[in-house]
Amino acid sequence: MVSETSYKVALLKWDDSPGDIESAINYELTNLGHRTVYFKFDEAIPSGVDVVFSFAPYREFLQIPRQLDGVPRKERPTFVHWNTEGLVNLSIPYRVGMAIGAFRS
Repeated sequence: MVSETSYKVALLKWDDSPGDIESAINYELTNLGHRTVYFKFDEAIPSGVDVVFSFAPYREFLQIPRQLDGVPRKERPTFVHWNTEGLVNLSIPYRVGMAIGAFRS
């Protein structure tokens, strides 16, 4: 199914290795008629995009929404984030969970 409206989507790429998730997202967006352009988490968001698509809370994720915050509202692309991580297990003590989260980030 091809979308009636075509968007230019900036798709987050966490590193140079081939990734299954971003490849699958790119494949589906392309099949829907959208154009994708990759950008790395530590690079500037490409200009002229309609949507910024990120996934998974890895590394320095917050720099992406911070960049978007600096774009004037009328020019700001729509931000889509797919959290691919599960929620915290509440049976794990808070300090242990925070330590594990800090280690993983």
